[in-house]
Amino acid sequence: MNDELLFAINDLFCQYKGSIKPVLHIANLQIKRGEIVFFVGPSGVGKSTLLETLGLMNDTTSMNEKGSISFFSNGRKYDMKGLWKGSEKALSEFRKSFFSFIFQNTNLFTTLSAIDNVNVVQLLRGTAQKEADRKTRAMFKELELPADMSNDYPVTSLSGGQRQRVAFARAIVSDFDVLFADEPTGNLDWFNAEKVMNVIQAEIKPQSASGKLRSAVIVSHDTELALKFADTIVFIEKNDDSKMGQITNSSVYRKSQNLWITDTAKYNHEEMKVVMQNMYKNTEERN
Repeated sequence: MNDELLFAINDLFCQYKGSIKPVLHIANLQIKRGEIVFFVGPSGVGKSTLLETLGLMNDTTSMNEKGSISFFSNGRKYDMKGLWKGSEKALSEFRKSFFSFIFQNTNLFTTLSAIDNVNVVQLLRGTAQKEADRKTRAMFKELELPADMSNDYPVTSLSGGQRQRVAFARAIVSDFDVLFADEPTGNLDWFNAEKVMNVIQAEIKPQSASGKLRSAVIVSHDTELALKFADTIVFIEKNDDSKMGQITNSSVYRKSQNLWITDTAKYNHEEMKVVMQNMYKNTEERN
């Protein structure tokens, strides 16, 4: 088994129950452990579907017999299509064991304080109250959230950007193999967006206690952030014939030193910016 692999997907069609046809086809995709992977592309190409599929948030795979999707952790290989055949409780436990999530809708508990919103996931996973408080306060400081927010600050008093940073803190302080993020910087200015991405980058590394490599899978429209922070960029395009989103070998750009490398070409930073701009333009023209 390849210890570098996190996800391996082959000829997978993603389709929602009740829909007439698939919305996304992933011909071949391997996501490596320990990387920050950005999935980019215009609205409507299947970015959220991809996140729901990888994060086991929605069953988009059982409607099609073709294709496979595997997740790797601790020397084990998990058939993610097969996981949907189990109970909802088993699925929930699997997600809780391996994944952490940041959504566009922050999903904060309005009846809890800011610090309790961040503590709650840690406590559910068995972290002691004192340790949860310590980690939460340290993360608030790193994100430059107001000091008094570490007490009984109600989330109803937060701005949109502060809510997003609190939701981010809740996700990042948890123990996880994979952090899934849907537009994690959407409500933030550039300064705070970079701060959030710097924290993610600092967390995606071997952990001193376990040696575990964490990974981040991010859906975003922000190509500038992708070019600055991603180890791999995957561009989701529209298929000319089927009009569904598609990911192929040529959709994947892996960073190696100062170059972005795909199966057919290499690009420096400025060239890659042009490639991304042209991809957006071409895909939007097909819609």
